[in-house]
Amino acid sequence: MPRPAKQVMRAAIEAAEDVQTPFGAALAMGEEVFATAACTLSDLNETDKYVEIEAIRKLRDVLLKNDLSGFTLYTTCEPSDKSVKAAVEANISRIYFGCSHPEFFRFIPTLKDRNYSRYYEEHTISITGGVLDLECRKLIKRFT
Repeated sequence: MPRPAKQVMRAAIEAAEDVQTPFGAALAMGEEVFATAACTLSDLNETDKYVEIEAIRKLRDVLLKNDLSGFTLYTTCEPSDKSVKAAVEANISRIYFGCSHPEFFRFIPTLKDRNYSRYYEEHTISITGGVLDLECRKLIKRFT
């Protein structure tokens, strides 16, 4: 199994810090970052503005294509169902996230409580948490 590139997660953290929000994301191929995005807490009310979806949209606009096969998505906080669906639709097969959010956002179900299979039949997506967990937790505490 490939190991997460911590410098890519740091790029997601820096994108969040620049906007003073806990939500940052980066899309990379290997260790090379191609797109970053950040979204505020108020953006949570607009599901098309989730940070992961914003990063996917930015990269698609730059590459002028919808298929992002080969890219890995990094996000500071556990991704939402809609974000996972967007990643699957973009053919992203791996997501790394920083921290889980039950202690911060009790209203959002955690990964273990979700069934992503409703978003795809043939597509396999790997979702792994805990990448720079402490740094991501500090980010959430600082900006919530």
